[in-house]
Formats: sequence, C-alpha cells, structure tokens
Amino acid sequence: MKKMSFFCCVSAILLLSACTDPKINQGPTLTIERHDPLHKMGDQAVFIQTIEDIKQIEKLIQLINDLPEFPEGMQHCPLDNGVNYDLKFNHIYSENEVNVKATGCQGVRVNNKEYWGLEPQGNGFGPFFQSLLKGESR
Repeated sequence: MKKMSFFCCVSAILLLSACTDPKINQGPTLTIERHDPLHKMGDQAVFIQTIEDIKQIEKLIQLINDLPEFPEGMQHCPLDNGVNYDLKFNHIYSENEVNVKATGCQGVRVNNKEYWGLEPQGNGFGPFFQSLLKGESR
C-alpha cells in the first residue's frame, strides 16, 4: 500500500510539473552574446549575459530608437577588430534583430538598417551599453 501511495504522489507531481508553462509570468529579458569573428580575444571571446531589469532594457531600447542613421559615404573610423554583440530581446522589442559593433564606427544594426552608435552621435548609447556589459546599473 505504501508503494502505491508513493507511486501516486510521484505521478501527480510529474503530471503537474509537465502541465506548467515556464513562460507564464516571465518578464522581459535581454540576452547579449559576443562574437569574435577574427579570433582576437582568445578565451575572453565567449560572453553571454542576460539582463532582467526592465528599466535597463527599456532605457536601452529608447537609446537604440534615438540613434541617428549611419551617414552615407566614406567614414574614417577607429580600428575595427570585428567584435560585435547580438541582442536578443524576449517579450519586448522581440520583433527586432539588433547587432552592435564594439569597435570601429560602432554601428548599431536594427533589422538590416545601420545606425550611428559612436559618441557623441550615439547620444549616450555607447556608455550605457558598456555599463550593461560590465553588469553596472545606471
């Protein structure tokens, strides 16, 4: 009888846990993933960070939306080593594909349209993005 009761309890727990959706009541998140296509960073290249603070996510979205379009024509920018970051927004701004170039002109691509992220044109985007990468809150 004890074995039957134990089996019923375990079955009930497994059934209930299978019925729950982990995405229910999950707030917005942002996952930042670094890419190093030229392999210049060695062991430091692997970087994935998840931001759950909605205020930080909303501020970043606002800064992205406020970026000026990248200028046409030839631009002379600092050294570009190829390091870039994919931003994956979940449950907010998720219809957009965003990529941030870490060096060079520090362009920000949103859905294949290029914006200017280099300061002072970036209007604070660069420093705020760097603070997110360092885990600082502003």
